[in-house]
Amino acid sequence: LNFDLTRIKSKLPGKATLYLHGKNDLSKMKLVSVSTVSSPWVEGSGLGKGPGENGAGATAHWASYKQQRWIENDPQSELIDVSFGLGNSFWKFEQVRHLDNNWIAINIPQQIIAALNAGASYGIALMEEKGQTEINYQIYSRESTGNEPYLVVEESEQSNTAQLKPLKRLVAKPAPDLATLQTGAIQVQFNAPAGGAVAYRVTIKADDETLPLERYLIPFPKPAGTRQQIELAGIKPEQRVQFSIVSVDGAGNESVPVKVSAKSSSAFPVPASLAVVNKDVKRNGPLTVGSTVRIWAYDGDTKAHPVSGNLLEEVGYSAYAGQSAGNYRQGNDVWTGKTVEIAGCRNEYVTFHLCIEALKGLSNGKILLGDFNSPKNEKLDLQFSQIYRDWYVKDGEWMPEIALPLSHSFSIPAKDNNISRQKNQSFLVELYIPHKTASGLYKGNIFLKADGIDGIKIPVKLTVWNFSLPDSFSFNVELNAYNWEANDRDYFRLARVHRATLNVLPYLQEGIVKPGAAPEIKGAGANTRIIDWTAYDKRYSALFDGSAFRDLPGGSTPLQVQYLPLHENWPALFHENIQFKSSRKEYREWLVDIALNAPSIEKAFSQNYEDAFIAVTRQFVEHFDKKGWNDTKMQFYLNNKRSFTKGKLGWWNLDEPQNTDDVLALRYFGLLFKKGVGKSHSSQFVFRCDISRPQFTRHLLDNICDQMYVSIVFFNKNNLCQQMMRRGIQFFQYGSANRINMSNLTAVLWPMRSYIYGAEGVLPWNSFNKDDSFHQPRSTSLLISGKPVGLETVVASLRLKALRRGEQDIEYLQLLEKKKGYNRLQVRNLILRALSFQSKVVTKDSGEFEDAGMISFENVDARRLSDMRRAIAKVLTE
Repeated sequence: LNFDLTRIKSKLPGKATLYLHGKNDLSKMKLVSVSTVSSPWVEGSGLGKGPGENGAGATAHWASYKQQRWIENDPQSELIDVSFGLGNSFWKFEQVRHLDNNWIAINIPQQIIAALNAGASYGIALMEEKGQTEINYQIYSRESTGNEPYLVVEESEQSNTAQLKPLKRLVAKPAPDLATLQTGAIQVQFNAPAGGAVAYRVTIKADDETLPLERYLIPFPKPAGTRQQIELAGIKPEQRVQFSIVSVDGAGNESVPVKVSAKSSSAFPVPASLAVVNKDVKRNGPLTVGSTVRIWAYDGDTKAHPVSGNLLEEVGYSAYAGQSAGNYRQGNDVWTGKTVEIAGCRNEYVTFHLCIEALKGLSNGKILLGDFNSPKNEKLDLQFSQIYRDWYVKDGEWMPEIALPLSHSFSIPAKDNNISRQKNQSFLVELYIPHKTASGLYKGNIFLKADGIDGIKIPVKLTVWNFSLPDSFSFNVELNAYNWEANDRDYFRLARVHRATLNVLPYLQEGIVKPGAAPEIKGAGANTRIIDWTAYDKRYSALFDGSAFRDLPGGSTPLQVQYLPLHENWPALFHENIQFKSSRKEYREWLVDIALNAPSIEKAFSQNYEDAFIAVTRQFVEHFDKKGWNDTKMQFYLNNKRSFTKGKLGWWNLDEPQNTDDVLALRYFGLLFKKGVGKSHSSQFVFRCDISRPQFTRHLLDNICDQMYVSIVFFNKNNLCQQMMRRGIQFFQYGSANRINMSNLTAVLWPMRSYIYGAEGVLPWNSFNKDDSFHQPRSTSLLISGKPVGLETVVASLRLKALRRGEQDIEYLQLLEKKKGYNRLQVRNLILRALSFQSKVVTKDSGEFEDAGMISFENVDARRLSDMRRAIAKVLTE
């Protein structure tokens, strides 16, 4: 809404009331928020007209449809970015008052009316705050004569003649942290003045041009003496800019201007392009043995069809199962036609696929790794190297999906996999390069034996580069799981081998803590005490001190993260402590009743509930400090959704909040957790929130949420996420692992794309599935029980191995950053130039809740990734 304020100009506004008339029933409207708007907008006609036509106006994403963004030059911006706390806007909750004849009255805070009068807001924005009722309220607009909205403003009794005080301690300086590769930035700091200022008016002068500063860059005044700042980014590097700032009161009176000038920061240097040299691909054809067997190798993260032998990434899905096509058999980035050529550094896993084509079948086949030796006769330690047989799952077409340890002989076609007309069988060769390995060239062989084949030798050349990947992970590939079966130690160990962290939710959505997932407690309220840590320590201690992994690559490095058992029903029971219960039985009626009649969450719980939560949290911190478990980030995470618990654990969506009440509930629990954790401790306890739309959290979770896991919106709203990172929130990008019928290069590039845009990790929303993953395409199965095929071990999806490849690539980037002094922005520029990958978001309609989404990459092949690694390795070894 916007109003003509001519009648109150030069007057100090006091109490203000907005009156609205409902086109439909407004009787259930209870709570709204009222906000300033920090960007100008065009009202439009509401007739759906486009650019250039009379009436093209504001939409959610356009201040003027396809003509003016809500924030200049920011295609990600939308209305929410300049209202309700974002874009230096001011907002407040207000109760709705119901009048006769379906009219309602809403108090408009004096600060908002004063901002309007001072020219510091482009109208008023309203948001109905009980969206969980799904009632779509409609109000009459200004064209509805007799029903139009109107605003009543009373004049303040205060005098408007007081002299406004100017700003104090005004300084300006370059702001290099806000620079880009093309632009510089300036930060202005000052003390808020005394004397009734409600807004600032700022003009900037650069290159002899004076312009008003955009409102969304200017904060509202805080209490006198408070240090405030203005950040001006996106300007010419090393440009002198003069700022002139005046204080403005609610009547529009101005203080004398205060001026300051400074040069903007330099832009960050554009990093030199990686010297990517396309590896010379020799195409000497597949290795042919008589007229029955042909052998070739290809990249470990690509897929060959078990009948046609076609490479998915070369011919595309439509031709994947068709007639033999393409030339990967003749030669590619790892195969010369006679020799496998691969490279890696110390503490890295390098992989490639070996494809055996048996035109007339093959039985009793065996593949063995021979020794690898350098010219100095240094031997590669093969303790953690292994060969796997690709297990195929039909997802439209047959796709290699599971890596089965090759512990027995094999046949083609594989009787257990039951693929009609199978001629090709791929094997994943996985070589681990230990820390102690000397750099240089190592030569080895892979041997194939089978009935009728005395022995075939496939030469392998491995170049070991002179640097090492760290044992701890610079980027967390976090494998979320819900099934308690996945808590078996073997699953954690398999995740570690793949440079990933398994995180198993320790409670059910019914509020039941799983066996051994929490210590034993006794008492109530502030007297709640943990009386026995035995079961908890038995389950977790080896994970927290790293001893569970001491015999694996990386040694005794503890887990990166792990969930705490804290949630709505532990340590205090929800139903015994909640102080509001609805009698409605039908879900929708219950939800409306709750939304309209339940108290705020701060008033909904007993004091005993809060005291017990704080007390037990504090005892967890003390226990971890005593044990010295300081390396694992212990996450307080709330997973429940109201439609799952049906009121048993509350009426909020705490995972992927949809409404303001949900965010306020997260805030409430987060504050309890922070009180329990306190400030003096050596262990790491963090509040994690999984958020679909971070823009709608406003600033409610600032200084409360430590880690924010964000869906695909992390990329769509990355500018906002970057701002939130500067406020201290770590970001992680969650989604679905790629579908089985997609290229696994997607799993390689997902971590990299997330990393260069600021994320500290990625999380497949589920990584363990009890269903038959050997015969059904389960994109959520990354860690898989081998029991259905007679194995006692846990096995990995090939997609998990591709995620490891992506994490290792990020370790390359981290080493490059340290050596060259690059920041994340420079690395993003470097990688986008080197790969130029094109991506798109793939989602599906999932009913009530949004699909987490996944990213599909369409124009990057394995060779380009290999070329990039070699180019980085060259820099690191110079």
